[in-house]
Amino acid sequence: MAFVGSLSTGFTSSRMAVSRAPMRRVGGMGQARVKMTLAPTREEMSQVSGAAAEGWKVQLLYDSDCPLCMREVNFLTKRDGGRGLVNFVDVSDLSYSPEEHQGISFEDAMGRIHAVLPDGTVITGIDVFVAVYEALGMGWVYAVTKIPGVGR
Repeated sequence: MAFVGSLSTGFTSSRMAVSRAPMRRVGGMGQARVKMTLAPTREEMSQVSGAAAEGWKVQLLYDSDCPLCMREVNFLTKRDGGRGLVNFVDVSDLSYSPEEHQGISFEDAMGRIHAVLPDGTVITGIDVFVAVYEALGMGWVYAVTKIPGVGR
């Protein structure tokens, strides 16, 4: 009998990431199957962020130890295509400084998604996704949230 699913490790110092999902039986004799994917290291993400620090439209605070967060960051990084429209800031990096990010503490950033706009405005929750997707030319994804009675 085979098991389908996967395991995970944080995206700490290794480029190899293993996604985590529940294992389940699918019948027959076999081995556990594990999906391995390459993920950018923290150093690579900070190099991208540092290079794009000028001219960004949204500074997105994220947790590189969170597989779901990293999946979204990887998707958004590809959509940004090196334009530097989104400045990605890893709050789980030891060098993270709340003072450099409008005073958003590690605890607050871990409790709810945050972003900072160029004028210093801090946004949270769904507004972060709306701002990031609009900055990347994909505002239509969240356009439905602007309809009265449907949105926030």
